[in-house]
Amino acid sequence: MDAEQVMRGDCVGASTNVNHRYVLEFARRLAVESHNPRLKILDFGCGGGAVVRAGLQEGLDISGADLFQERASDQSSATESGLLGSRILEIREGRLPWPAEHFDLVISNQVFEHTSDLGAVVREVHRVLKSGATLLAILPHSGMIVEVHSRLPLVHWLPRGSRARFWWSLAMCRCFNRNDQNRSPREWTLHSLAWIDEFCFFRTRREIDRLLAPGFEVQHIEREYAGFRRDYSRFWRIATPFSGTLGRINGPISRTLGGLVVLARKTESVPRPHAVDACKA
Repeated sequence: MDAEQVMRGDCVGASTNVNHRYVLEFARRLAVESHNPRLKILDFGCGGGAVVRAGLQEGLDISGADLFQERASDQSSATESGLLGSRILEIREGRLPWPAEHFDLVISNQVFEHTSDLGAVVREVHRVLKSGATLLAILPHSGMIVEVHSRLPLVHWLPRGSRARFWWSLAMCRCFNRNDQNRSPREWTLHSLAWIDEFCFFRTRREIDRLLAPGFEVQHIEREYAGFRRDYSRFWRIATPFSGTLGRINGPISRTLGGLVVLARKTESVPRPHAVDACKA
């Protein structure tokens, strides 16, 4: 999966680097808790392979997969790393190039929102996971305040193609100085909205949970994620300051600001095609 740097989930700034640290720390912790130091890990939608490279440097048994476009910058990065074709493989025709029940953990950072048929992706992830294995997914949803790719507030709440969305987006682009591609604010706004409309499929939390439910036991761990983010961000320390009994409030705040953090354990049942698979925001 590839797009221009400013419009990628991998390029939303420091938050993505924190997400990389978060998924790798989770993997290390799971390896210890499961008494499995050779935990087999897949980074689904790995892009240029930053998480794969970091995980290998830390001694993790990690591989990556992505759907590379022709001349994609991510593919170039993966090639330059020397991992493409060995640790990083290409997804072709919707299939991952590993046998069934191969991985102990699949991690996915801001990738599921770019799939028009999330149900098919969930079924394929289910296939390559061992029985009782784990999926950890961080992904935006329709209820977030900020659209994470354009980094503009409320853009994804307004009707596609509407004049209200264009003028609001243009005003927010100017207000937050988001024009970082040497385009005029109008050009940047038009490009941004067109990219979101083509490549992003925002779903509700309920829709995402329904797609996962047939093959996974689903748990939301946004509260834990908020605690991790507080160690790296003054903003998150201010936004999610609660502790003790009130700490549960941090979860909904984290969902609104940082998206969903889904921990799903594979069950024996096989996810079935569902009516919301191709749902678009």
